[in-house]
Amino acid sequence: MPGKFLKKAARACTGKARFESAESAVRHSQGRLRSYRCAICGAWHLTSQSGPAPVEKGEPKPLGPLAKLADLTWPEVPPVEPPRDEEMPTYATCRGRYDREGRVLLEIGERRLRSLTVPASERPDYGDGVSVRIAWRKGRPFIVARAVD
Repeated sequence: MPGKFLKKAARACTGKARFESAESAVRHSQGRLRSYRCAICGAWHLTSQSGPAPVEKGEPKPLGPLAKLADLTWPEVPPVEPPRDEEMPTYATCRGRYDREGRVLLEIGERRLRSLTVPASERPDYGDGVSVRIAWRKGRPFIVARAVD
């Protein structure tokens, strides 16, 4: 398809005015339009976009004093409190097989909850009746390791 692009670009290029330099193109449009170098013919053409606003050259503004990091005043930030340990059990027993998503039913105390997804490489290690150590993420248990008996 690049051939189609080149043909269309060449056709469009033939209908545009060509200039020797960018300055002569902008001067011809009296500063109202911008110019660009054509990739097809190498000449300068005018765009339909407005040209840049004229900039009045004056004395450059002096830079203000630069503050050093140590000199800045920082607001008092309260210390971050570590999250509390949840009063949830850390051991569970696997019950049944894995489902399609790779989750297993865990018996945690008197409750039964589905675990988060267990990686496929670790699934053979955890089967029915295996005791595991768990942790909690977003209110859902996930298997950390086999429980040491």
